[in-house]
Amino acid sequence: MIEGKMSAYSADEKFYTVPELAELLNRSEGTIRKHYVKGHLVGYKKMNRIYFMHSDVVRFLVGKIAMADSMVYGKKEK
Repeated sequence: MIEGKMSAYSADEKFYTVPELAELLNRSEGTIRKHYVKGHLVGYKKMNRIYFMHSDVVRFLVGKIAMADSMVYGKKEK
């Protein structure tokens, strides 16, 4: 089990490592780590590895899309 505060953890939840998530999102491992360190992307550290829950990745991506929409359409976030 991965230690830390898990948001709505489900036993069948998919976890990603930094390399897996970088490949999935077509980003560098450094970019994934940067978002984790800055707190933009929630991750869980266990034995010197960082794991990301699928639901947290989706939440991160939806937030990025909402932010981009607000910049394009001039909408303010609530």
